[in-house]
Amino acid sequence: MDGDTVLVSYNYCYTGHDLKTLVVRRFFNCVAKNLVLREMTNCANQHTELPSKKRKITTLQSVADH
Repeated sequence: MDGDTVLVSYNYCYTGHDLKTLVVRRFFNCVAKNLVLREMTNCANQHTELPSKKRKITTLQSVADH
């Protein structure tokens, strides 16, 4: 490909793809996946934190009794 070839003209590449729509869709998918993964992680952490906190409290209570 020579350096003089224009690959992008306005919002369309040389094969006719709408670049603005492509970028917007990819960006939205990326943001949406990150939000879903963050929510899943937060939900999973809430379920696993309780036993851990209970163990810490039990350990601290047993140390305080001695």
